[in-house]
Amino acid sequence: MKLLYRLAISQAWMILFCLNAKGQGSRFSGWFMFMNTNNISKNKSLSTHFDFQLRSDDHWKNAETIIIRPGINIHLKKSQILTFGYALNLAWRHIGDARGPLGEQRIWQQYIIPQKIGKQVKLNHRLRLEERFIPKAVNINNKIEKDGYLYVTRFRYFFRSIFPIPFQPKFEKGFFTAVQNEVMFNITGSANVNNKFFDQNRFYGAVGWRLRKELDLETGYLNQYVAGRGSGHVNNHVIQFAVYLRL
Repeated sequence: MKLLYRLAISQAWMILFCLNAKGQGSRFSGWFMFMNTNNISKNKSLSTHFDFQLRSDDHWKNAETIIIRPGINIHLKKSQILTFGYALNLAWRHIGDARGPLGEQRIWQQYIIPQKIGKQVKLNHRLRLEERFIPKAVNINNKIEKDGYLYVTRFRYFFRSIFPIPFQPKFEKGFFTAVQNEVMFNITGSANVNNKFFDQNRFYGAVGWRLRKELDLETGYLNQYVAGRGSGHVNNHVIQFAVYLRL
């Protein structure tokens, strides 16, 4: 647990670096996310995971990415959760004047560990491993086609904390703020993406409303810092709207 706390602290420095970095490219986009967990066993040891995401391209002009990510949660002791899942990442690619969608296939595993710091701060740590099969895009007769797959293994560390307004030890309804950060590293196959160990960082701050203990609505700002090949990188400024449903 101390290691996870140190990782969270180190991410604070990563956030400052990414927010202050002068990117070679800046983007402004919108993301929508729906996340659902649904209990499927009497003893609450198993549940389904599902999240759906829709992301726009620069200046909200077109849909750029659709993500569908189902999984199975195994609920362990002390509220820890182990998940195994699959993801389809449908992304629109550009080559010359051609534009079209290609689907990246992912197999993923994650481990969620809750942590309490004092009486008021609760952190959720998430460790995720992704096996990515990224389609190679080619332009054939001015149409985007797939020419095989490139393989990448990516590790993602994420933490998130919610702060009820006002503070409530058992938070079931009302307003809250949320802070989270996620950093991603290419473990294998980095030459197939940006040729770097570091892939990207996502910092997010939001305000939300818990309508009931099973349903949260929130909106906020997300800064996505993406490392490119060489010295290039992109800062994506995102307005995100999210729905969390727990059944």
